[in-house]
Amino acid sequence: MPLPFRGGMCFAYVDIENAGGKITLESRPGEGSTFTIYLPQ
Repeated sequence: MPLPFRGGMCFAYVDIENAGGKITLESRPGEGSTFTIYLPQ
């Protein structure tokens, strides 16, 4: 059974932070949201 969106992003955030990366979010009302994931090489 899939996790709700909020729960899934929480797990993704923890995994990405543990890998030394980060997630940014840009949101504009009526246009949508953009999540950008940065991971070290």
